[in-house]
Amino acid sequence: TSAACITSAVRLQYPSSCLPQTSLSLLLPAQNWPPCCPFIYHNIGEQIPSWNRSYIRFALLVEIISIAAFFYNTIIILATLLAGVPPGLSWFFLAFISLVCGVPLSWWMFYKSQFGSAQTDG
Repeated sequence: TSAACITSAVRLQYPSSCLPQTSLSLLLPAQNWPPCCPFIYHNIGEQIPSWNRSYIRFALLVEIISIAAFFYNTIIILATLLAGVPPGLSWFFLAFISLVCGVPLSWWMFYKSQFGSAQTDG
């Protein structure tokens, strides 16, 4: 059965039943960010060289401000919707879509790309 498992692993691109079982907690560092409900590992002091840390701290500040602006925009548009100011509902849907899509995309496309490039020398 071992030879059959190895053969099927090669043929099926390593199905999980044939691979050795390892714990992901041994491979991934503990999740520590954001402080309120951590879901990723993020440590500027350990992951970024000293000459790039101030740049990444500034990029993180810009990211936090942009996330706050997405939330502020949605709250203000919701207030205008509740106040009955036209066009109201269509603007709220656009603000909500920009909040739901904009926050993860700005994190992934803006901050994580800069964080990854700052981890290297160049």
